[in-house]
Amino acid sequence: MIELILTEDIRKLGNVGQLVTVKPGYARNYLIPFGKALRASQDNVKLFEAKKADLELKSREARDAKGELARKLEGKVFTVLRNAADNGRLYGSVTLSLIRDTVNADKEYSVTNEEINIPVAIKSLGVYEANISFHENANAKILINVSRSVTEAEEQMRLFNNPEEAARKSAEDFAPKGSKFGNKGGMDEDADFSDLND
Repeated sequence: MIELILTEDIRKLGNVGQLVTVKPGYARNYLIPFGKALRASQDNVKLFEAKKADLELKSREARDAKGELARKLEGKVFTVLRNAADNGRLYGSVTLSLIRDTVNADKEYSVTNEEINIPVAIKSLGVYEANISFHENANAKILINVSRSVTEAEEQMRLFNNPEEAARKSAEDFAPKGSKFGNKGGMDEDADFSDLND
């Protein structure tokens, strides 16, 4: 294990100036080369102390900016157009990179793959919830509307916002065609069952 001084906030690890212990590979391959941490030597401790106020100010400004971004993103709906089979199954899946690119297409927002969390793999058409987590105090829930066309996306959102109608439409879609049952799920009064006795 290696002791490091963080030079920026790292989610699930620590904040600027914090002394942390990490595995050598994580330090060598990610934290140190990307300038996110310094080895905890006496020289680096002195160097960090000289830059500490500036680094903490930058960290606080970045945290405030991410908090504002989380407030702007909260509840937003992003539409992803994909090809899919007739049963709604996608040809491929919706990846974190695709979600990131869709969100970042609006120049007002800027997120990375590491900040996006989708609870389930997106492999079919529908509306899905995704969580954007910048840090412990800056989180946002967004909706990903996966559809084949803009018209289909609008219909999906209408049904998503009206669950009773969605349940009724789902029941109608699963009712057998040419059924002796009406749309309400009950039997038609005029139903003729004489052909069943043969």
